[in-house]
Amino acid sequence: IRPYTAKPIHILSLGIEKEDFENNAYFDQAFKDKLSAFGDKKIIIHVGRLDKDKKIELLIDIAKKLDPKKYILIVVGGGSEEKELKKIPCVYLTGYIKREEVRKYLSAADLGILVNNIEPFGLVALEMMAMSLPILGPNEGGLSGILQESFSWKLPYSLSSYLGALDEWEKRSDKESIKRNAREEFLAHYTSKSMVENLLKIYKG
Repeated sequence: IRPYTAKPIHILSLGIEKEDFENNAYFDQAFKDKLSAFGDKKIIIHVGRLDKDKKIELLIDIAKKLDPKKYILIVVGGGSEEKELKKIPCVYLTGYIKREEVRKYLSAADLGILVNNIEPFGLVALEMMAMSLPILGPNEGGLSGILQESFSWKLPYSLSSYLGALDEWEKRSDKESIKRNAREEFLAHYTSKSMVENLLKIYKG
């Protein structure tokens, strides 16, 4: 096969402003208490458009299996699958909300969940990492290159895999360390500053 170019191809990760995702700036204990029923429920969050092309079927299947006495699944966004999600007891559907409100929900959450295994790149994953969230995510697509074992579970697109990982996360005694790992990975590779520095290295090289 004839190559298109003899020059090396560089892959440059996008970045976000770390100042916009400081957990302490958005965290509200009273807000978290209300969502979690004063700590009785773990808060899981999904952010994104709720349409079939986003592979939302798996999120719906997972939600149906969650015990509403133990979990609340915050679903931020809207789309054609809203009606189905609204039927599920553990789901709290916000619809489309402002960016600042999304960050407030992220700061209150205990765990992020992403299911789209054909996403080329996921800024939502970076936002979750910046907010120190462990993540259950796909082992395929662009997200698989962002997620690391130190703070996430990279999973096949199946209900049993995600439920198994959720159970494992629940049993982990080092949750605070996992949260720190997520934030540190973000700071090391995915801030806007890191993106610019890496771009300059390419041009200088």
